[in-house]
Amino acid sequence: MKLKRPSREQLIELAKTDPEAIADLVLMLWDRMEKLEAKVAELERNSRSSSKPPSSDKGNFTNPPKPRSLRKKSGRKPVGQKGHSENTLEQSATPDHIIEHRFSGAARCLKCGAPLDTADSETLDHDECECRQIFELPAIKIEVLLGFSWAGKCGKMKDAGRIESPLRTVAGTGLALEG
Repeated sequence: MKLKRPSREQLIELAKTDPEAIADLVLMLWDRMEKLEAKVAELERNSRSSSKPPSSDKGNFTNPPKPRSLRKKSGRKPVGQKGHSENTLEQSATPDHIIEHRFSGAARCLKCGAPLDTADSETLDHDECECRQIFELPAIKIEVLLGFSWAGKCGKMKDAGRIESPLRTVAGTGLALEG
């Protein structure tokens, strides 16, 4: 209900002639103010200021969410570009490990749920199987090399002498080399 705004003089005159009307007007305005404040509070509540999920956010935020990435778009499609040769790992004829996933007695069809006939699973026909290979890099392992330099006495100088060790460390690389 939209009311026409009264002038200051009209309000003073109304207060003198009908103080109850002024009281009703003040209470009506007070109720309206409380409703508007509640609506503003609801609009200000979003996923960043409460436990609400982001999908429930409505309206504009006073501070927009931070960008996910500062990288600029290149304009290229997220696939192989022109001139890109498709090099994929070919399946190995000699894998390091072979794992056979066989049916259990409770195996069921993924489409209808009926029990699967597992009698033929005793003899595995590789042509009828789905074959996947995973290429994994081996874990890094530290190898410790121990080199002994034999000590002996020089027959000519009658002095202690050593054979120089063929193992030496390449400075700054941590690589041990022979020779």
